[in-house]
Amino acid sequence: MNTAVIKRSVIIDGRKTSISLENEFWDALRGIASARNISVTLLVEQIERDRKTINLSSAIRTFIFSNLRKDTDTLGARRQFPDSQNLRARGEDWRVLAKRTTDGEMRVTLLRIAEDYERVADRLEVVASISD
Repeated sequence: MNTAVIKRSVIIDGRKTSISLENEFWDALRGIASARNISVTLLVEQIERDRKTINLSSAIRTFIFSNLRKDTDTLGARRQFPDSQNLRARGEDWRVLAKRTTDGEMRVTLLRIAEDYERVADRLEVVASISD
């Protein structure tokens, strides 16, 4: 996996801004922009407007993972309800991603997602034991 951080410039509200993201995040950003039929610049402008206190690069990473999480949740809702082992495996996937990132804020977000999966798996096991 090539995770080099690449710095690129975009123009937001008429000013040039540098953004440092790993290749995978640039690819994801382009994919989301393409799916929405807008330019990457326009998508970055929207993220810039919506961000609160974190820097723009972190805001973009968080936006991408929020979209991934939303897509995963939507896909999961269409499938049969997952078992606790499946949920724990998904949580572990998020932990692996957290270990790979060098961005502290992103790591916290990814670990929180992993904990959410584990919490749901725990609850599912409790409910299953009551209904047995």
